[in-house]
Amino acid sequence: MLVKDVMVKEVVTLKPEDTIREASKKFAENNISGAPVVNNEKNVVGILSEADILKMLEVRYTRGGVVFLPTPFDLIEIPFMEAVREAEIYKGAKDMLKDLHDYSKEDPDNKDIEEAQRWLMKVYPDIRY
Repeated sequence: MLVKDVMVKEVVTLKPEDTIREASKKFAENNISGAPVVNNEKNVVGILSEADILKMLEVRYTRGGVVFLPTPFDLIEIPFMEAVREAEIYKGAKDMLKDLHDYSKEDPDNKDIEEAQRWLMKVYPDIRY
């Protein structure tokens, strides 16, 4: 049996600005567990699944102290933004390790500098300055 033999031919799509409630309703009405997210130019910008919604519901999202349910685009964007933040944190840790190395040359007996270097290298084992 081939994919084309069992695939859905009438594709249900979501828009980035749809709410999670609207997406869930489409899933239920069409007996599907996921759908592509399509922008106004008809480009697929992501895929939303029931599993994505369940993961999202495990965490409370807030904006300005107000709890909100994100749109499908938010769910696509969140992992990307987390990766960007992680990269920024990694760069900051790398810069900090270099600064600590420079400070240790000025004060080689400072145990706090040594401990901070060890901690950074434990958290980021592949970090090099």
